[in-house]
Amino acid sequence: MYDDYDIEEEKIEEGTEEAYCDICASETENDILNIKEFKNTIVMKLRCRKCGNIREVKRNVKKFIDVPVVFSDGADSIKASVKLPEDEIIAVGEEIIIDGYNSIITGIETIDAKRKNSDITSNIRTLWTRKFEENQFNIKIKKKDRHVFKKISAVVDEEFEIGDIIEVERNPVVITSIKLNDGTIIKKGIVQSRYIKQIFSRAVEKKFNRH
Repeated sequence: MYDDYDIEEEKIEEGTEEAYCDICASETENDILNIKEFKNTIVMKLRCRKCGNIREVKRNVKKFIDVPVVFSDGADSIKASVKLPEDEIIAVGEEIIIDGYNSIITGIETIDAKRKNSDITSNIRTLWTRKFEENQFNIKIKKKDRHVFKKISAVVDEEFEIGDIIEVERNPVVITSIKLNDGTIIKKGIVQSRYIKQIFSRAVEKKFNRH
């Protein structure tokens, strides 16, 4: 099935692998008997732990390449690199880990010196990113006779739920809907801060006790 000169390495393995067994007609746990490594694939000889069926299973292996990165943290910028699959499509707005920091892609420069919103990894010369641990977005507050616009920040994992009451500059407001980064407006459910472009809300009147 494979030419010998394509084989980079063949070795005996210990361990298990989940794979489909045609005898059991289901996904089963298998012992790995050996592995043949090729340029872009591996072929594993597996033995089903349920029925003992021995067969070869092919798996594609992604090739990773180093992509140069400009990483910004406030006013500071550093040059770094990140390993990515060579055939993966990368887009502006996607999150990526750079030197242990969560960051967001803000620009893509291709090998022909063009700026694009997305491209395949092998065509990318430089990724421009910024630290993305907090997201800043607008909140529109409906009061009795007017609307007020404010900016708030929240860590990217913080969740906001329609109907929740939050405080904006010490004033309580109830969330009525949320606009996502792609323009979609949702009126029920929970959204993480990282996906929010704007929150719509209304002011909650404070009640005072009379003595």
